[in-house]
Amino acid sequence: IMLQVAAHNPTGVDLSDAEWERVLQVFLKRKHELFPVFDSAYQGLARGLAEDVFIIKKFLDADLEFAVTNSCSKNFGLYGERVGTLFVACSSADVASRVASRCKLKIRTNYSVPPLFGAKIVVAILSNPALRAQWEKELEHTRDTLNMAHTAFAKGLTAGGLDAKFSAQRFGLFTQLYLTEAQVSALETQHGCYVAPAGRVNVSSLDEKAAAAVACAVVAVLK
Repeated sequence: IMLQVAAHNPTGVDLSDAEWERVLQVFLKRKHELFPVFDSAYQGLARGLAEDVFIIKKFLDADLEFAVTNSCSKNFGLYGERVGTLFVACSSADVASRVASRCKLKIRTNYSVPPLFGAKIVVAILSNPALRAQWEKELEHTRDTLNMAHTAFAKGLTAGGLDAKFSAQRFGLFTQLYLTEAQVSALETQHGCYVAPAGRVNVSSLDEKAAAAVACAVVAVLK
């Protein structure tokens, strides 16, 4: 079962700490039936670098086996370089050796040799204390900008009288409005606002002022 750890795409709605605890209990009860795979594509862009992966640490402390797919495309600005990692938590060194062997086989038959340029950039940043500190500061700024845009967007929707499903707290690059094809078209033709089919909004393209303006347009289309 794949689980997005933070900054859910497309909704922007993340599980609360209490809800994650319930998820953990399900996996503990069914540890021989279910295998979790955590999708960590937006680490650091919701609440923080550590906060966005806290549930992975809880699964590790619970001695569960699981996999984590981590992407550097967004939090390092390396989307076109396809940089990421795969971590697999195993119950023993023997199992880990077997899993590593299977992973290497899949890599060999899939892409064999990955591009190195983006990976070397990530290594250079994370292995240099000054560069890492600068990256974390810039990531924090990006996260704060996203969260301010989400807040302004939600306030605009709430002020327009839309129900809670549109104004619940969101994180990350996107939010989902669940619009019809006609409503998406109306946003484009009547208000010059372009969203993905079904109403996924790229919040990373908005500042607070623009988010408020787009919210007004959404209200106009939905009411």
